[in-house]
Amino acid sequence: MIHSIRVHRIPPGFARIFVAAFRRGGVCHKILRSFPGYIATDLRQSLALPDAFIEISFFVSEIACRTAKMSTRFHAIEDFLARLTATSTDLGEFCSPDDSEARVEPNAELVEFVSRQPKFRG
Repeated sequence: MIHSIRVHRIPPGFARIFVAAFRRGGVCHKILRSFPGYIATDLRQSLALPDAFIEISFFVSEIACRTAKMSTRFHAIEDFLARLTATSTDLGEFCSPDDSEARVEPNAELVEFVSRQPKFRG
């Protein structure tokens, strides 16, 4: 299974519209469901930053995920989210560390994003 992860920051007053787009019957939900190999999307809101959301879309394979992302319908989602969000960052595709069949190429944006994050001191 492949997880496609994006982080969104929503301008004040747009959170309800954003969430509705991913709920059953919403524009993003309808389009995503049309892709072969799409399983579901999990949308989570930050407790610390109420305008921040993580979108995790599940696909049966890397091929299914990348095929969906190359389609014009997926670009329609991208255009819709570009108008609705202050920022959106695609972190790329992720799989379970022990999933030897799913190979994910490094995403330059993800590498840069992670390198800018403060070091964890636990």
